[in-house]
Amino acid sequence: MNELLTSNTKQEQRLIYSKKRNKVLSDQQLRVFKKVLLFIQEKNKSNILKDKYIGIYWPIKGEVDVRDLKKHLNIKLALPASRKNKHLSYHPWLNNTLKKDIHSIPAPLNERELHPSEISTLLVPALSIDKFGIRLGYGGGFFDILRKEKSWRSIPSYVIISHTCFSNKPLPKDVWDIPFDGFITEKGFTKSI
Repeated sequence: MNELLTSNTKQEQRLIYSKKRNKVLSDQQLRVFKKVLLFIQEKNKSNILKDKYIGIYWPIKGEVDVRDLKKHLNIKLALPASRKNKHLSYHPWLNNTLKKDIHSIPAPLNERELHPSEISTLLVPALSIDKFGIRLGYGGGFFDILRKEKSWRSIPSYVIISHTCFSNKPLPKDVWDIPFDGFITEKGFTKSI
């Protein structure tokens, strides 16, 4: 706990929360997934998702796996692809024909790039998030650059994370950090302040 009080830089926080996330058990991640499923089912009832895609992610490094939304719900999903110049694009995930993007993460690169107006919700992984919606990622800046554009920033965006990785104190924030609308843990949905 003392390390959380003395660490101020993003790099120090990344090390701390990477260790915490590596200790999260698979049953805890499954509980997070179930809360994500309930959250999306509720949104789907109000027709917010009608004919639009939900942007999800391909899990890496201990991230909560939300890909099973595809099995449990009749909704359209999109996966991101990292490109040169820190460009992030979303593409329909229609089948299992995936190719590796520049970070070797599977993505539907053969599918067209989606316009922000075609996406209703973004579910994003993280190392940590605080109550203000400040997300601690890996430092690549892909989501910051994407959400810098007003059309992408207007899409409700939520971090998916185990509660173990929630930061009780404000995380370091740079001028380019755009707060997320909230986060979902095994305790359910929490709206950012």
